[in-house]
Amino acid sequence: MLQTGDEYPYAQFSDKIDREYKIAPNDIISFQLFANDGFQLINIGTTASSGSGTQSQGNQGQQSGGGGTYTVEYDGFIKLPVVGRTYVKGLTVRQMEMMLEELFAEYYHKPFVMLKVNNRRVMVFAGGNTKVVTLINDNTTLFEVLATIGGMPTNAKADQIKIIRGDLKNPEVYMINLSSLEGIKNYDLVMQGNDIIYIETRKEAVTKTLALIAPYLSLISTALLIYGLATQFGK
Repeated sequence: MLQTGDEYPYAQFSDKIDREYKIAPNDIISFQLFANDGFQLINIGTTASSGSGTQSQGNQGQQSGGGGTYTVEYDGFIKLPVVGRTYVKGLTVRQMEMMLEELFAEYYHKPFVMLKVNNRRVMVFAGGNTKVVTLINDNTTLFEVLATIGGMPTNAKADQIKIIRGDLKNPEVYMINLSSLEGIKNYDLVMQGNDIIYIETRKEAVTKTLALIAPYLSLISTALLIYGLATQFGK
């Protein structure tokens, strides 16, 4: 499954690992909009609640937050009230917030936008063990995902971990080697929604054979050690 040839052109990591999640098609976005820089949201003084008698009726309408849940379409656009269809693919959450605040500034006084991506998850394939891991935090790393599934399987090839990302018709495929300390630098790779993590595993027959001969290998190693010590002291 998901095999690649020896000459497969794997994607390369940049020197600076991007730790911010990038919005992608099919993401479900929770959207909230406040006016006056979110003055009511910050809960300053006696203007804390929308029912406070200290607010004027007109001002209260500006303070209240509005929003809902919207889906990023297949082409990277999202359709929002007032501003319509807007291209957001590839933006970080903060970049999208800032862009929308600029767009809504034409209609609202000092708009304040809050966004959250609700459906980010990755799929992990490790032999017969397949899991879907929900990305709760914006900066969930590869290391955290591996910890969530209980770590590397006992029969895993630590030097053969593939991250498959992007459009499956033309995906980016990264090869990660965690068999050495050099590979640890990729542990803080931030997972993107719909990433596929494929961990190559040893064939069951090989694993069983190694498990069967392990005690004998241990006996042979011990015997050789004793022989070496006896030879050393016999001189």
